[in-house]
Amino acid sequence: MFMTSVIIPSKSRHLLEKCLDSLAKQTKKHETIVVVPKGSAFRRKGVTVVEENTGTRAGACNAGARHAKGKIIVFTDDDCTFPEDWLEKIEKAIQNVDVAGGDDIQKDGTYFQRALYQIDLAKNFSGCPEHRLRGCNTAYKVFPKEQFDPKMTGIEETEFHHRLARKGYKLKFDPSIIVYHDRRNGFRPLFKRLYTNGISRMQLIKKDKSFAGMMDIIAPLAVMITLFSFASYLINPLYTALWLSLLVLYFLLKPVAIVLRTKNVKYYPILVPITAVREFAFGLGILRGFFRKSL
Repeated sequence: MFMTSVIIPSKSRHLLEKCLDSLAKQTKKHETIVVVPKGSAFRRKGVTVVEENTGTRAGACNAGARHAKGKIIVFTDDDCTFPEDWLEKIEKAIQNVDVAGGDDIQKDGTYFQRALYQIDLAKNFSGCPEHRLRGCNTAYKVFPKEQFDPKMTGIEETEFHHRLARKGYKLKFDPSIIVYHDRRNGFRPLFKRLYTNGISRMQLIKKDKSFAGMMDIIAPLAVMITLFSFASYLINPLYTALWLSLLVLYFLLKPVAIVLRTKNVKYYPILVPITAVREFAFGLGILRGFFRKSL
């Protein structure tokens, strides 16, 4: 009987092979379960392959957990690789708690990916474990009693950890538990990710209004005002110029706060357009989620 089961939802065979090669080097014995879309032809010796068709990562995680034999269930992503003592540290950290996990680090990567990582480094977390635990690097002893909400289309771990904390489960964040996780590489995949995150964020807020924050209001409001300013250009071009000037100033100044926290000024030039793309994509996603029917 394995003490730990590692579950990897995946839609990319190329990424998955690299992930599994890294996982095979762990110092601790474990069970590996890969969850793939129904009809996939993926097979690998020593790996349990589960096919499912929920369409959400949350549903895939639950499907993998149902096949797990370990007392500790660890979730990660197919674009992650691992230090050899990753599971060893997880098993130690989770002994006296219900949930334990750590951080995801951009090890190498492109200039663009390293710039995105600066945003994570600059975040001011409250210290509450449920806010810091990552979906690609967290272990649980709560299955099968508790599980992810399969209707969540994204950021399912945020809702799950919040729910567990409210029920009295003990959660722990250990910064020494790390995985290497590549960020999005380019503006197009970045836009797509933040847009879907915006949709999922609104889904989360509809489910529990306590999740709503200032960014959930400011980002979509900025998008609406920008669209209105372009629409009113022929009537009052001065208004359009003024609003666009304020936006440019905002996107020039916000990365300064990131640079001041990380002490890494070399990423400032790319952080300016990255900030603009992130916030507009997120705002559009919030608006799309607002008008979308609940699942």
